[in-house]
Amino acid sequence: MTNTDLSYLYGVVSELSYERNAYGELVCFRAGEAETDARFTSEHQYDSLGFELERLLSGGVSQSFAYDNIGRLVDSKTRRSAEQRRSRHYRWGSSDRLLSIEDDRYGLTQYSYNSTGELVMA
Repeated sequence: MTNTDLSYLYGVVSELSYERNAYGELVCFRAGEAETDARFTSEHQYDSLGFELERLLSGGVSQSFAYDNIGRLVDSKTRRSAEQRRSRHYRWGSSDRLLSIEDDRYGLTQYSYNSTGELVMA
């Protein structure tokens, strides 16, 4: 665990701490006054290939992530307690080009590319 105390304007002091695993991936982060409701925390879980599978945040918020067989993000879900708050599905094309994002809040966003692979429409 690495700790850092930061002083801010008007003498307010905040503590930052984080922990990394043997691969250098962030597994825990904390910011703010210890033992207060204003303290932010995050815990991160990874699979054996280093892809983040779950992120647990302050206030009972969790995020989960799923990947295809070549490591591209295909689904992400955000929950608070047991209630799903947000869901996104990502669709990929050739050359790892993102074709669309289907978001349950904002709808479908589609992407188009020219013959050289540059994004031309979103």
